[in-house]
Amino acid sequence: MDTALVLGIISAIAALIGGGGGVFAFIISRQKNNHDEHSSSVLEWKQLYDEMKERLDGQEEDNKKLREEIFELKKEMSKLGIELDGYKRFDNYIYELESYIIVLLDALKTLITEDAYNNIVSKRPSKNVNITSPKDNKKK
Repeated sequence: MDTALVLGIISAIAALIGGGGGVFAFIISRQKNNHDEHSSSVLEWKQLYDEMKERLDGQEEDNKKLREEIFELKKEMSKLGIELDGYKRFDNYIYELESYIIVLLDALKTLITEDAYNNIVSKRPSKNVNITSPKDNKKK
């Protein structure tokens, strides 16, 4: 074989290896860039997930506190409703007593003197507090 031919073959092989090495380096560099981009995307998604999880945990805690507060308010409303029913029954009883007093005074008017009647009427207790019904409060 001729030296020129051997030299040509060696230089062709060297050129292929050198050129192939550049292509190989480019491919490796590209793969590394893709891997870095993927890693950075994964990191960003993880940060976003952690942030959203933290927000959700905070909202769940707030919701729990609000549920407890609503439960306490419902219990308080129930107690107040029972108390209001007692006041309504008491107010009804007072109304019946006042009606009974009026009937008794009318009956006594014919049996006693005018001065005695006026004395009894002046000592009659009066109700200074007006208890309104819930219907009246809704109109306001």
